[in-house]
Amino acid sequence: MDIEEIKSLWKEAFGDSDEYLDFYFTQRFNPENARVIYENGRVVSMAHVYPYDIKTGGDIAKGVYILGVATRVEHRGRGLATKLLNEIIEEQAASGVDMVFLIPANTPLFDFYGIMGFEDFFYAYEETVNDIADGNLYEITEPPFDDIYHFYDNFYRSLTSAALKTREDFRFAVDEVIMSGDKIAVCRDGIGICGFAAYEPGTIKELLCADETARRTLVNHFKKPGENLSVISPTPFAGAVKKAIGMAKWLKPCQSQIKESYANLLMN
Repeated sequence: MDIEEIKSLWKEAFGDSDEYLDFYFTQRFNPENARVIYENGRVVSMAHVYPYDIKTGGDIAKGVYILGVATRVEHRGRGLATKLLNEIIEEQAASGVDMVFLIPANTPLFDFYGIMGFEDFFYAYEETVNDIADGNLYEITEPPFDDIYHFYDNFYRSLTSAALKTREDFRFAVDEVIMSGDKIAVCRDGIGICGFAAYEPGTIKELLCADETARRTLVNHFKKPGENLSVISPTPFAGAVKKAIGMAKWLKPCQSQIKESYANLLMN
């Protein structure tokens, strides 16, 4: 498999920097997870697959996350991506996977994947914060990585349904945030961690809070005076709007009958 060809298509399709490509293909990429179509010695279409456990009620489903779906501009309109996705779906169904899922990058892609049988499944809550009250705020802290992961993992396992990250998945996601110039913040009370946030300019893209004080602490930590700050969370707050952020296609009957879940925005 020609990794340089895959990197070339990735950069053409997504516009990521050479620095990010070096990081991703060193820290995350595994040739066994890549599915490609070659023509005349070039990679003209690709997709990547990664396993995830999906909590659905009291069950754990075997999920496969499809990402990095792309076709070179001059080869689009020929159904190559559809062909690749159908091959992945057949492959995963044969291997016993319960569901495949993806996070569309824009609204038109929801329609494209919908034609293939994917349905809205992963949701988040988004609100715009103009002002927020102070008072009785927790401490912003830098605990050991394992403590942060323990809080993060327990938070998602406490939800009715969620995509779960392994420690290695989470380590990569945190490193990716940091190398991109964005930020991670954690707060705690006198007992332990009670809040986690991943931030990029103008947006807290993943806010996990044990209580309202943790929410205020982390929002105040990142919000600039006069800024309208977008805050995205797996759990609703007053004024938050629920929105679909990801789609899934069940390959087996969903025994728990869970029809929606929360996929964290540090999904990679």
